[in-house]
Amino acid sequence: LLVSAALLIRTLQNLRAIDTGFHKSNVLLASINPTLNGYSPEKSRAFYDELLTRSRALPGVSTASLATDSLITGGWDQIGLVVEGYTPRQGERMSCDMHAISTDYFKTLGIPLIAGRDFTNEDRLGNQKVAIVNEKLARYFFGTTNVIGKRIGTSGVSDTTIVGVVKDVKYVALRENFRRHFYLPTMQEERLDNLTLHIKTVGNPDAVVGSLRNEVKSLDPHLPLYSVKTLEEEINQSLVQERLVTWLTSAFGLVATL
Repeated sequence: LLVSAALLIRTLQNLRAIDTGFHKSNVLLASINPTLNGYSPEKSRAFYDELLTRSRALPGVSTASLATDSLITGGWDQIGLVVEGYTPRQGERMSCDMHAISTDYFKTLGIPLIAGRDFTNEDRLGNQKVAIVNEKLARYFFGTTNVIGKRIGTSGVSDTTIVGVVKDVKYVALRENFRRHFYLPTMQEERLDNLTLHIKTVGNPDAVVGSLRNEVKSLDPHLPLYSVKTLEEEINQSLVQERLVTWLTSAFGLVATL
């Protein structure tokens, strides 16, 4: 029992030490959903624009961004992809993970951009549809990461231009292999529901929670801010099963020793 407990503790330490591809420290997560108060898509976009501006101006905040999901949450939207010049094999699954993000998302999480550009404020509805892909997706469909200008699509037509390539990161779980993943700009989405703020702070992320709540309240006093936690807490929650088994085995080992 003691040997098993020691091995499980080592496994837990190894999982926490895995290179996820993104920065885990000093990142605050907080979710919000304007549609709960009946916001239209246009009003939601304006709300999120103002919330980002105010969040970035808070004392102790270095960068801030929005995204449809936070990392290591266990589930992502999978969407069938159409790739220009690529003919799927019979029975081949073309589904890839999709993530809608705002500007500065990669900067906030320290995810390296290896080719092309990040999203900008010009990437909005009515303008050319753009996407950023990870290395795994680029190599799978094109055989190279030199894919700037190539086109993909999510509605049966390859109408979206790839403008950037980013490093692979762990999206769903720490134990997973890298997955095919692409990003779309939040402001090119037809409908914006709940999004998660990702705020990079210069110190303890908990120190900005009060100021963030005040800013949300000043924008809409009836709109709740929920699932407020740090990215490190999110990762620890994803390891709850491993931590429980380790704790139980250690406890049984201690009882047996006594």
